[in-house]
Amino acid sequence: MLSPMKHAVSMKTARKILYASAMLMVPSAFAQTGALGCFAASPSATARIAACTQGLETGTLPADTRALALLARAEAFAALGETKSALADFDAALLLTPNDPAALVARANLHEFIGNPAQAEADYTAALAADAGLTEPYVRRGALRLRRGAAEEGIADLSEARRLSPENPAPSKLRGTYFLNKGDAAQAVIELRQAADLDPGDTEVQSLLAAARLRAGQADEALAPYTSALNANPKNAAALRGRATAHAQAQNYAAAIADFSAALALNPKDIAALEGRGMAALQSGNFASATTDFSLLEALRPGDGAPLFFRANARLQNGDFSEAEADFSSFLEIHTEDAEALMGRALARQSTGDHIGAEADLSALLDKVPEAARPLASRG
Repeated sequence: MLSPMKHAVSMKTARKILYASAMLMVPSAFAQTGALGCFAASPSATARIAACTQGLETGTLPADTRALALLARAEAFAALGETKSALADFDAALLLTPNDPAALVARANLHEFIGNPAQAEADYTAALAADAGLTEPYVRRGALRLRRGAAEEGIADLSEARRLSPENPAPSKLRGTYFLNKGDAAQAVIELRQAADLDPGDTEVQSLLAAARLRAGQADEALAPYTSALNANPKNAAALRGRATAHAQAQNYAAAIADFSAALALNPKDIAALEGRGMAALQSGNFASATTDFSLLEALRPGDGAPLFFRANARLQNGDFSEAEADFSSFLEIHTEDAEALMGRALARQSTGDHIGAEADLSALLDKVPEAARPLASRG
């Protein structure tokens, strides 16, 4: 899940200030117990829990300080993965200070983590009712709304977050991801380019921007962000496949094959990379390599006709006519109406001297696609 708070740290900073203030204002009885570690800058989570518990057991804390101690302990519990205890402390803190935006956002974060999106959204909304100038609740609520299909509300939240914190790349990243998944590649490019400008080191944004450019038909422009992502992580299989596809669209088949091969070195059963490399080999005229790849793909996807069809084409163009005929025949058992396969098998049969079989295929093709008569006649 995207962490929108990589740049928006105002809530955490505010809590640190509150903890520091609490250390100055807590009753002497609290301080004398050694419980000040509850608000200290960098104790371990376990030490913080012990200190907060010790202080809370004094029973002499004002309500707001008690709430802050509960909040500190809740965050420590959450850091240890003790979510039930953390949630109980957040609830107790909010009973004392129900309009504390920091506590509301922290509890919302926990609800998100444990899979309670409705409760998380409600807490983000409550936090914004307490302080409409906060960026984090808008970003996170926007992401939740997009996830549940409330696109208009989600985009509006992210727009407000961007207005409040124009230096924060998270709203643009989330908006760009939404538009990319929706199929609006042009708008995704606009959004993701803004996010990349704000945080050039975010390799996920670079990969998303490259994918958006690829879908928008900007293969050449996709190469640079894919390369940036791969410079940061050479084992990013998605980026390798994406750059390979961009190379293939630019008809740089050697580079495409190299990137697809690098992805397959990471995972020899990467179906998308295997199919992509086979297609690049086929388009570049390396029919033997294409045949090998489509054979591997057919073994990984038995019953899927696509590897058979493309292997048949590779074999046909490589002059392996008998094998091509066999592949086209197997494909036609699955896709009996496919005109291209009928044409391919007719050519293979004609090349092997099976003129009767070729004529039968061409007749069947003309029955299915009468407009094919002209190109067939031109073939002689």
